[in-house]
Amino acid sequence: MEYAEKVRCYQNVVQKYCSRRCERIASLRREAGKKKKNNAESFRNAEKNNSLRDKAFLSPEDDCTKIYEGRNTFFNKKAIDAHFADLLEEIDIDNYYTAEQIMEMYNMTKASVISFVMRHKVSRVNRNGKAYYSKVHIDCIKCKDDSIDTN
Repeated sequence: MEYAEKVRCYQNVVQKYCSRRCERIASLRREAGKKKKNNAESFRNAEKNNSLRDKAFLSPEDDCTKIYEGRNTFFNKKAIDAHFADLLEEIDIDNYYTAEQIMEMYNMTKASVISFVMRHKVSRVNRNGKAYYSKVHIDCIKCKDDSIDTN
């Protein structure tokens, strides 16, 4: 059976397709068209971030020395830091607290600081293995000061 191009009318019954099979084929074609459209949009969005994506990975041309020990591969930390330095944003540490500073200021344990930060979704920045928490958010939550919008 072939796909019915025209709508057929039989005694007040409107059929768009000549059979159930033709209806399924048309449905599959519509879904495939939607997938192609979504793929094209995602491809355009990926092209926008192309320059960032190229820097986010190591390529064989990069001069990061590898050291193989058994099945483990190690890289030179200085070379890695130099390669990814463009991707890191500079932060002003004066606008952030460390967990230790929060513990001293509010007489909290390390576990209570972590649970407090997670519960209130305080913004965090990780640098060199340390977590820095936003001063504005923590002071606003602890002092119950609603004058600053934490969003």
